[in-house]
Amino acid sequence: SDLYFSASWCPPCHLFTPKLKKWYLENHPSYPDLEVVLASMDRDWAAMEGYVKETGMPWPILAWPNVVDSPVEKLLPEEIPFLVLVDDEGKVLLAVRGMEESLVLLDRLMRKEEKK
Repeated sequence: SDLYFSASWCPPCHLFTPKLKKWYLENHPSYPDLEVVLASMDRDWAAMEGYVKETGMPWPILAWPNVVDSPVEKLLPEEIPFLVLVDDEGKVLLAVRGMEESLVLLDRLMRKEEKK
């Protein structure tokens, strides 16, 4: 699963969410076991619902009270937007901040694969 830490009050999240949504819609058919889950940093339920509706997020939501009262709490980032890829046992495979960092990491991974 890919935990997406985001919030309605975060301008960088509003910039990144459409890109993540596009990536998800284009790639999910190829990777049906990879699920994105919004780990909402909104403490206001109505704000979270409005943000999800406004951006058309197609993935499940983990509301703030459930973020802090679950194993996800140990993954809380210092900055958002933030993506954390975890395996079925909860082991963190990847943790990246924001759009630019994600793209830089992707470039590095692609170059590494080319060298193999």
